[in-house]
Amino acid sequence: MKINTINRKYFSLGELFGYSTSNDDYLSSYNNWDVEYVSSSAENNGVSSMIDAIPSQKWNTLTIARNWSVWTTFYHKNSYCASSDDIRILTPKFNMSSYIWLFLSTIINKESFRFSYGRKLTKDKVLNMKIKLPADESWDPDRDYMENYIKSLHHKPITTKIKSWKYELNIWEWKEFRIWDIFTQDRWKESAPNQNLDWETPIVNETDNNNWITRNVEPTKIFKWNAITISINVWYNVFYQPYDFCASVNIAILKSKYLNKYNWLFIVSLIKHNNKRYSYWYKTSKDKINDMIIKLPVDKNWNPDREFMENYIKNLPYWDRI
Repeated sequence: MKINTINRKYFSLGELFGYSTSNDDYLSSYNNWDVEYVSSSAENNGVSSMIDAIPSQKWNTLTIARNWSVWTTFYHKNSYCASSDDIRILTPKFNMSSYIWLFLSTIINKESFRFSYGRKLTKDKVLNMKIKLPADESWDPDRDYMENYIKSLHHKPITTKIKSWKYELNIWEWKEFRIWDIFTQDRWKESAPNQNLDWETPIVNETDNNNWITRNVEPTKIFKWNAITISINVWYNVFYQPYDFCASVNIAILKSKYLNKYNWLFIVSLIKHNNKRYSYWYKTSKDKINDMIIKLPVDKNWNPDREFMENYIKNLPYWDRI
């Protein structure tokens, strides 16, 4: 089923939902308890812990994060408790199935770029936010269309042959390394090559999609695969490159002849945790990248433990399906 982008209308969230806050403030948690506690987490449907309490929030509602992962929106099909400071709750003004909720939460999440930790949510900001939705003949939200669209999405349950978890991250036993201790850095210093869809060499540029591959180009200078790329300009992010590539002038490249793709994928995740240090007004540079410190598991000789990193990645749940 295709997305209908023609018969659409802007609706404010205040037209669609009621707005409320939570009075919950539970500090104790334990994994064996069975009530979900929702806070400003961008993962696990916003659930940060399981608590021993009577659920205070009804099922079939949306939660919006007010702090940290601002505007992160999740649909809850079960009753739950929620952080009184971190979460705002949207309740429907008309009947909605779970399929409609999933459609709406995806649309609402797309507005998260408007917010940051320094621009917290208020009631007015939430209720006045407008989203564009499919509309029926009366120009009301087309619930039938939204439900049928979600039902039309095809998928099969994901299976994996990885049954048990063998590796623990004992980070207190890790060692700090500067980037220049373990990597060499390279960079392309000329303008980007010409574009042609018939060429086969991908170019790495500043986009957060598709591993930063924006298009295929005439291969002016080719960097060998098995490297990672880092943006030094508008934002900071890191990707592993599994194929030979070209790069724009805004991309730094880290290389090492000792690391395989499993090691790189492990290290990429660690380097990404430094992205909070950078913004458009505090750009990266060759020296800043080289001086960056990351903590890695080490072997008996206190060198980066490549075997552990490889085995850790290979044993991640569902790794065999990637």
